[in-house]
Amino acid sequence: MKLSRALFAIAALTLVAETAEASPLMEHTGALIGQGGFNARHSESGPAAAYFNPAFLTRSKTGVSVGTFVLADRIRITLGSREGLGVDVPSYPDGLQFEHEGRTVPFDRLTLPTRDLYLGCTIEQNPCAPRPRQAAGSSNETRGYALVGLVNQIFGPQLVAGVYAMLPLSQYTTARSFFVDEREQFFSNSLHPEFYADRLTAPSLAVGIGSQLFERFAVGVSFTIALQNRAAAGVYVPDAGNQRDTLLLTTDVSVIANTATHLGVTYEPWDAFTFSATAHSPSRFGLVTQFSNLLPNGDEQIATRRAVHDYMPWLFSLGAEHRFQGGAVDYTVVGGAVFGLWSSYLNRQGERPLPGYEFRDTISPSFGVRAETGPVRVATDLMFQPSPVPEQTGRTNYVDNHRLTGALGGEYDFEIAGHRVSVGAHVQAHWLLRRQHQKLTPDTSRANANPLSPDYGQGIDPSLVRDELPDGIEDALRPGKPYEPAQGLQTNNPGYPGYESDGYLLGGGVYVTLHY
Repeated sequence: MKLSRALFAIAALTLVAETAEASPLMEHTGALIGQGGFNARHSESGPAAAYFNPAFLTRSKTGVSVGTFVLADRIRITLGSREGLGVDVPSYPDGLQFEHEGRTVPFDRLTLPTRDLYLGCTIEQNPCAPRPRQAAGSSNETRGYALVGLVNQIFGPQLVAGVYAMLPLSQYTTARSFFVDEREQFFSNSLHPEFYADRLTAPSLAVGIGSQLFERFAVGVSFTIALQNRAAAGVYVPDAGNQRDTLLLTTDVSVIANTATHLGVTYEPWDAFTFSATAHSPSRFGLVTQFSNLLPNGDEQIATRRAVHDYMPWLFSLGAEHRFQGGAVDYTVVGGAVFGLWSSYLNRQGERPLPGYEFRDTISPSFGVRAETGPVRVATDLMFQPSPVPEQTGRTNYVDNHRLTGALGGEYDFEIAGHRVSVGAHVQAHWLLRRQHQKLTPDTSRANANPLSPDYGQGIDPSLVRDELPDGIEDALRPGKPYEPAQGLQTNNPGYPGYESDGYLLGGGVYVTLHY
C-alpha cells in the first residue's frame, strides 16, 4: 500500500512537472515546510529535503504536507542624473553614412533620438510610445505560493521517497528576456533586478529518493525539471501599412523537458553529530523563438533568437550539525556554506557577461539553531549571500546586491482521531545591502563607426559604454566630413552615468502535515 501510494504521488507530480521550471525560487526562500529553513542542506527538513539534500529523507517523518507562502519584494533602483552631461542622442537626418569594405553604406537607425525616446515619436504614420528611464522597473510585487510535500518510506529507511513543490498562485510563470545594456532602450528603457523579478515566479518541483546504506551513512538523489520551449511564428504581411487588419500568423510550439540532478550525502561519525554534502547540477528554462516573415514580393526572411531564464549554476555545499540532548530542551546547532560557480552564468539573452566583467564564484555561509521541547519545535537561521556581480563600470547594467537573510519558524504536534498532525509557521526577511555603480566614459574618438562590426561604437575597451552615434559617422551632404553632432559620447544606455540599488524582501507562510 505504501509503495503504491508513493509511486502514484511521484508519477502524478512528475506529470505536473511538464509545466515546471528550474528552482531559483527555492534557493531564495529555503525550506518552507519543516525546520530546515536556510540550513536545509545540512539539517533534517521534511519533504523539502527532496530538493536541498535527499539523503535527509531517511530521517524525515512520513506524511503529506500542504501550505501557503507569501513573499513581497521591495527593490529600489535609482538612476544617476544625466543633466548637463551632453550625452543625449540628437535627432539626426537619414543621410548619415559610414565606410564598409571600401564602399559607402547608409547608417541604419540603431539608436533613437533621446527626446523621442523619453517623450514619444510624433511621426503620424508610426507613432511610438514614450519610454522614460526607469519608468517600467520590476519590483514592488507581492506573490503567493502553494506548498506541497510528501515523504513516504518504500522499504523502511533503506528507500524513502520525497516530493517538494512551490507553485505560484497568481501568474503561474513569467519570463522577461530584458537586455542589460543600451538595447533595452527599445523596450522598457529600465534596469531590472537580475536574480529576482520574474525568477520569483518560477514553478519549482523536486522529486527525490534517499537511502540509509549503512548505519551512519546515507545518500540521496533528486531531480528538478528544466524545460526548453520552442516557438515558431510564420508571418505573411500583404500590406505593411495596415498590419493590424491584414497580417496572417501561424504558430508552432513545442516543449522539451530535461532533468537537473541533485546529489546529497550524510555521515554521522559519532552520535549526535552529522556531516553533510550536496551537489546541485546546472538548470535553466530555455526559449527558442523562430520568426518567418513572407512578403507579397516573395521575399522570405527567417530569424531565430534564444533566451535563457532561471539559470542556476553548479552549487556545492558542506555543512554539519550537532545535537545537544538530555535536558528539558533539546538543542541543535547547524551551519555550513554553499559554493556557487556563478562564473558560468548565462543571462536572459543566453549571453555571458562581457570580458573584464565576468561573474564571480561565491561562498554563502549559513548558521542556525533548533530547539525542541515536547510537541514544540523552533528554528532560526541566518545566511549571507554575496553578489556574484562585479562593479558595473562598463556597458552592462546587471543589478544585484549582497543579501543578508534571517528566518524564524515554529512547529507544533498534536493528534486528531489517532493520527499525528503537525502545524507550522515561518517568517523570513532579506536585506539587500545598498550598492552603487559609476560608469567609465569611453574614448569616443577611437570608437568604431561601422554598425556592421561587432565592436560598433566601442573604443579601446569593447566592454565599455557604447557611443551609439560614433564620431566617425559622416554626413552625406558633406562627403568625407564627420557629422558634427556625433562628436563625443551619445548613449541611451539607461544605466549611464551610474545607478544604485537596495531593498528588502519579506515572506511568511503556514503549513500542515498529516503523518501516517
